[in-house]
Amino acid sequence: MSRSPVASQLDSIQESHCASDYLTVPAIIYPAPMRPPAIPPAPTSGLAPQQVTELIAARDRAAKIRRAGGVAKFDAWMIAIFAALTGVTGLFSIPSLLLAAGMGFVAWREFRGVEALRRLDRSAPKSLAINQLCLAAILIAYALWQVIQTATSSGEYTAMAGGDPQLTQMLGPIDDLVKTLTLSVYGLIILIAIFVQGGTALYYFTRQRYLREYLEQTPSWVVDLQRSGISI
Repeated sequence: MSRSPVASQLDSIQESHCASDYLTVPAIIYPAPMRPPAIPPAPTSGLAPQQVTELIAARDRAAKIRRAGGVAKFDAWMIAIFAALTGVTGLFSIPSLLLAAGMGFVAWREFRGVEALRRLDRSAPKSLAINQLCLAAILIAYALWQVIQTATSSGEYTAMAGGDPQLTQMLGPIDDLVKTLTLSVYGLIILIAIFVQGGTALYYFTRQRYLREYLEQTPSWVVDLQRSGISI
């Protein structure tokens, strides 16, 4: 059954009224987030091939200087350790405490010499050499004092005899043996101080020439780089 035109028109009007009952909400458009402008990468300035060659050559020339710095650093730690041990074991002995204080002072100067050599200070090798001679003098003075004390003492075991001839005769050889061993030990310390510390001082004295030649032959920009704390 076909509908009349009037009915169709009424239906369309009713549908339009029903659709108008619903409110339309406009869509909210959010702005795009702002992005900071891109920062171009900073230009990097590399070393020229000639500078690389100069760095390699400087490293080769500085080998003996680096070795001297390693020797001085090891020596400084050894002196500091022995100074601490001497101080701990000789708390009630004034000569031992004086020896520990002297060795501690030498160790402090040795560490300073290591730092000066790292900065390529021309006076560093000479300072390290003199420091070794000071250590030798301290060791020799201490050893001589102990030798004199041992040689002039009557002996601990003989004193324990209390004047008894029989005990003195029995303990006398022990005292002689102890005295001989003591004199031998301190005599060995004197020899070590002369040859080891003296040889080390001579070694540092000879490093002066290598340091001088290095500073004369190495470009100033490489030297400044090393003195600023950058190792090559």
